[in-house]
Amino acid sequence: MFLTRICYTFPKPYGIIIAHIRSFVSNKFGKCFHKNMPRFLQMCGKLIEDIQEKFVTGSTLMLTFDEVLNLNYYRKTSYTGWINGMRFLIKREAPEDGDEIFHAWVWPGPLIFDLTDNDKKFDFTAPFSDEGKQQVVDWINAQYEEHPELWSHEKKTIFV
Repeated sequence: MFLTRICYTFPKPYGIIIAHIRSFVSNKFGKCFHKNMPRFLQMCGKLIEDIQEKFVTGSTLMLTFDEVLNLNYYRKTSYTGWINGMRFLIKREAPEDGDEIFHAWVWPGPLIFDLTDNDKKFDFTAPFSDEGKQQVVDWINAQYEEHPELWSHEKKTIFV
């Protein structure tokens, strides 16, 4: 249970590493993992420190072109996610009088898109193509870097 929670706390690349650690632990210690926790932490201490350092500093937590899925995905639904406190939404819009476009928004978490005030949302549009998808990824990453104060992990008052 402990490692399952850790696995879903970390972003994708680190969650995968934790999943491998969990598999190793299951094979090595079996069901008595909780009794061997100190030994496990000693064995994996450096790896866990490296993962936590990268996770906390956000040094590698940028959205990539491959994570944003292919164009056919957007013909049926939208894509949402978060990067260290910044939530984002990407969807396809098909106006009647023009070409299809990507429409992307970012906003500070923890609330979902519909519950967040419009004045806290930033949006961007790009052509519905692979080049447009790359523009959306670059814009989302730029928003994360340009407004770090908006995405802080400090406790926020949600309702006033």
